Order: sequence, then C-alpha cells, then structure tokens
Amino acid sequence: MPNIQRKERRLTLVCNVKIRQAGCREVTAKISDLSRAGCRLDLPYNLRVHETIYVRLPGLMDLEAVVCWVKGFSAGVEFPRPIHEAVFNHLCKNF
Repeated sequence: MPNIQRKERRLTLVCNVKIRQAGCREVTAKISDLSRAGCRLDLPYNLRVHETIYVRLPGLMDLEAVVCWVKGFSAGVEFPRPIHEAVFNHLCKNF
C-alpha cells in the first residue's frame, strides 16, 4: 500500500467492537486502526462502499460510519461526526 498522508493521529489497536447495519442485528467485528475520523474493521461478512453502518466502541454509544473502501473482509469507514478529541485521548490511554 502506498504511504498515505493522514489527516488525523491514528491509534493502532486490536479490540472487538459491535457493528450493525440499519435494520440488522449487531455482530462482532475487530477494529485494528482508529482515528477520530474513522477506523479499519475486520468483519465476518463483506460490506459495500458508501454503505452506512453503526460501530460501537467499548464504553461508547453507536457511531455512524460510512464505508470508504473494502478489501475482502476488511473495510475502512469514516465517521461523519468525528470522535470528540477528549474521548479519543481517553481511548488512546486505555488501549
């Protein structure tokens, strides 16, 4: 993958999160990269680019996320409303 200039600081972590699509039950996915603006997910099924999903990080409410890219069972999502900086800093200290 090319070296991509990132807008936001990223947290490299591996933890389970809950995700759901509108009208569907939530499932467990693995998050492996997090910024205030989005994250990378490893999923039990494929998503579609531009699809809206909801991601629940430990201790937080569901975050709306839009799928930006898909590669196999991995996807990159963007949060239309970025995680508040204080909340992100708290996550960084606890993972």
